[in-house]
Amino acid sequence: MIAYIKKTQELGADYFDGRASHSFGKLTRTEWNNMFAKHLDHHLGQFGVMWLALEALQIIYMLIVLCLLSFLGHKAVLVSALAY
Repeated sequence: MIAYIKKTQELGADYFDGRASHSFGKLTRTEWNNMFAKHLDHHLGQFGVMWLALEALQIIYMLIVLCLLSFLGHKAVLVSALAY
């Protein structure tokens, strides 16, 4: 799982923007971002990851997202991400 997350980070947001999902068709980078977060949350929940650990991962994830959004200059999305 860690290798998958690292590979996704290496590909970057531009790789995913407008790319088609097998299940949902073309997605924006924000939609991919949300899907990755929900997918990761789902699988961690399957293995009984304690909420505290999951909450810490969500915080780390949001920090990564905020850095990425800031880098990409998405200030409006950045504000909505803070509300997550």
